[in-house]
Amino acid sequence: MTAVDFYVLSEGPDNALELLACKLAEKALKSGHKIYIQATDAEQASQLNEMLWSYKPESFLPHQLASSTGDSSGKDADASKEDNCPISIGHTEAPEKYEDILINLSQKIPAAYARFERLLELVPPQQQAREALRKNYGHYRDRGYPIKTHEISL
Repeated sequence: MTAVDFYVLSEGPDNALELLACKLAEKALKSGHKIYIQATDAEQASQLNEMLWSYKPESFLPHQLASSTGDSSGKDADASKEDNCPISIGHTEAPEKYEDILINLSQKIPAAYARFERLLELVPPQQQAREALRKNYGHYRDRGYPIKTHEISL
């Protein structure tokens, strides 16, 4: 059963959620996991892609933007690349080869969350955005998923 962790930010810069996603991806990668980061949209996915290049000057986090849709020939090539990359970033459903850790920035319940070992829900400091995540918490709780909450400040 998927373990669900809520990381609640008490404060931080405008890009605090993205920074936290980078930090959690780095930690998961060091443990040998494959990570899919679910962004809100293509713009946020692109921003995360750039941030992971410069997140820490002394380390490299191998990552790529996940393929979205395309013809079957392009999809096969993209799937082959995704098999070898430990961190994938996208704003659509996670590629099938990713089943370890799902980092969710979208504030929506990802369609395929149940096939992951862990789901990390990142909660921004803004109260308005937290309301949707309270509903997500209830969704997971009502279905019996084990939930942990972590208070974080950057």
